[in-house]
Amino acid sequence: MGLLSLRGVKDINRRLQMMKRYVIHMFFPNRCPFCGQVMEFGEHCCTECKLTLTLLDNTVCSVCSQKECRCLQSGMGIDGSFSAFNYEGNPKDAILAMKFKNRPEYAEHLAYFLAKQIGDHKFDCITFVPMHDKKKKKRGYNQAELLAKHLAQELNIPCKTLLVKIKESEEQHTLSLEKRKCNVVGSYAVMNTTEISGKCILLIDDILTTGATVKECSKMLKTYRAKKVYSATICRVSRNRSE
Repeated sequence: MGLLSLRGVKDINRRLQMMKRYVIHMFFPNRCPFCGQVMEFGEHCCTECKLTLTLLDNTVCSVCSQKECRCLQSGMGIDGSFSAFNYEGNPKDAILAMKFKNRPEYAEHLAYFLAKQIGDHKFDCITFVPMHDKKKKKRGYNQAELLAKHLAQELNIPCKTLLVKIKESEEQHTLSLEKRKCNVVGSYAVMNTTEISGKCILLIDDILTTGATVKECSKMLKTYRAKKVYSATICRVSRNRSE
């Protein structure tokens, strides 16, 4: 490439992007996703929230609560799961703001905390729970997709679109636990089948409640011979809660 190597070009682009983001921050400061307060440039939450936020114990699976995950054996259909926070307090507020108050920029900061939970675990690629086209057009973005793309940057793992939602189902959070399990059946189809076979895949969503959605998505991925499928969410609903 002449005087500049590809790595050099990428480094210059990163620096230019950082400068652009800093200038924007000077006029429109970043806000903490957890409390909405202005936070310093380059941070992912404010000083106060940094002192009070508690990540979940990542030595146990967030679904089956076992050090040796039993999700696959229990019929969940996944090989393990990661979550950063319980779905309560400020983390819950951050998720709701990202989804329903038009704060897609929060995805970058929330993905940072999820990346800390995942640590050095290795995956071939990251994908995400898709949103039906009508719903995505109405909201303007799929929060799971945004989380996946930012997480891919944090972990230096490729993000690929492997699933598509083909059925416009009811909102999961409006249904009972039993109805949620039936609501998503037949909702998803697979894209890019050649990217699935033999791969260890990390599936991203925002909240883990009953596990019905990730189970259905995992089933589709494993139909096309995914070697393993793990789920990762920003929050999980505690096992003794039902919202």
